[in-house]
Amino acid sequence: MASPVYVHMPTRNHQPYLGRPSAAEVVVTLLFESRAAGEIALHAFSIVNDAAYVVISPHEMSAAAWVAEWQARSGPLLQALLNVDSSIWQPESTCDLLSSSGAALAAARMVEVAPVQAGLSGNPAAYRYCSAHPRFQSDLDPLD
Repeated sequence: MASPVYVHMPTRNHQPYLGRPSAAEVVVTLLFESRAAGEIALHAFSIVNDAAYVVISPHEMSAAAWVAEWQARSGPLLQALLNVDSSIWQPESTCDLLSSSGAALAAARMVEVAPVQAGLSGNPAAYRYCSAHPRFQSDLDPLD
């Protein structure tokens, strides 16, 4: 498996597109579809109003290539759902290689506290669109 990567995908102009529950659910579903298709190992995620934060290990392509492909797939679905004419994703996303297991664990914890930092929940495990939520615990890939 490739080394884990921290990915930050902001929405265009930091608009709160992902604050709509149906949009956040689409993003989560598409992340798990990428996992099921064998594109990525999914270690942690949080979907907040203006961004998706993930820790992944890409299998077949670079993290940047996966982000570009994933945004190309998710964009039209989200645009139709939200009735938005232009792309919801900011053109620049962050992909940072996590070179040690300690860095990967720290990034996963940082991703999972994003809903608390955004003021969406007092507890990551209580936030529906975070990998810390109990509904996802058995579906995540462990960090090696």
